Amino acid sequence: MIIYGRGTIDTPTLLQAIEKKLVENTRLKKLLNYYDGKQDILLRFYDDPTKPNNRIVVNYCKHISDFLTAYLVGIPIYMKGAAPELERALDYNDDPQSVQTAVQYMNTCGFGCELFYTDEQGNARFAPLNPLECIFFMNDDLQQDITAFARLVELEDEQGYTVTLYTADSMQTFALDAGAQSLTPTSEKMPHYWQDVPVNIYQNGENMQGSFEQAIPMQDALNKIYSDNVNDFEQFVDAYLVLEGMAGTTAEDIAQMKAQRVLLPPADSKAYWLTKSVDKSHIKQLQDDLRAQILEMCNCPDVKEFAGQYGDISGAALRLKLIKTEIAATQQENSVRKAALRKVELLYNILSLSSTGAEYTAVEPIFTRNFLLTDAEQYELDGGDRWTTTGTTGEEATE
Repeated sequence: MIIYGRGTIDTPTLLQAIEKKLVENTRLKKLLNYYDGKQDILLRFYDDPTKPNNRIVVNYCKHISDFLTAYLVGIPIYMKGAAPELERALDYNDDPQSVQTAVQYMNTCGFGCELFYTDEQGNARFAPLNPLECIFFMNDDLQQDITAFARLVELEDEQGYTVTLYTADSMQTFALDAGAQSLTPTSEKMPHYWQDVPVNIYQNGENMQGSFEQAIPMQDALNKIYSDNVNDFEQFVDAYLVLEGMAGTTAEDIAQMKAQRVLLPPADSKAYWLTKSVDKSHIKQLQDDLRAQILEMCNCPDVKEFAGQYGDISGAALRLKLIKTEIAATQQENSVRKAALRKVELLYNILSLSSTGAEYTAVEPIFTRNFLLTDAEQYELDGGDRWTTTGTTGEEATE
């Protein structure tokens, strides 16, 4: 969550921000639950306990978030022009994993976050945070610089929260009661030496929506269709047997029939199952339509279209099938590039790399799309301006 404004972050301002954050977390928890497969269909119950109530989750939310994340940063970002000290810091913190987790949160919740700190040995460290914990304070001008950051961590048994406020030069911790009404300092302000607010944000567009958020109603509908389809099958298996013209049939007769698997109906009588007629082709078409609409709305290709034809598909045809995915990835790449450059700037600050003559502005993040392509296909898809999967530049690949 982002709070826009200017001025010092005092206690009333921080409490107001926390109040808004706790309201916002209701939405974020739902998005995280949908990614984890904890979807609304699991809460469906019927008044009649004998009625079949299958609750099936066909989790396209996870598929969409995972696919878009892997497509953009599944192949690690290459920091072209990074000084050796910076490369060691990135490797020490397992930067590809940190970025992938932050982008995963970005696709799921609408934004991701990395927090920078120093460990007991004085090493520069950073790690992704759960979006439920993050409150950003930004200037309300066009530049929208980060002016402060608050981390909200819930204590065990919901007994309150620990709040840590970071500014450009210091950090301070507070204790927040369970009702989020009273904020008590638990430490003095401590310098952190990052020379800026030690936090990074990955924004999924200006509205910061999850990549599957707008498709949740269709996800719910798809879950219901699959669940009700299995319910119908169970009801068919448990269908009623109608015995016409056999009113004198007793319970013993029925038990004997079930045991011997034989039915001897009298003349002018008949037996048949009482079942509900269901148009299976219509249900199958509805499932396919919902599935296709979810993927299209969320800018994901239908991988079934690639089955059996990948070896014959050209780079141009592949680019056409991935056009919506590529548009979405390009928009996300701009945000991730901005975050990558801020990360480099913060690391240069704490490592004092400027004394070596190196400048953070000389570092260029290089992205490579991850779609199981050969070098030639990747070069064609990317237009020759990104690194290929083997680690050679587009120019080098043509030599």
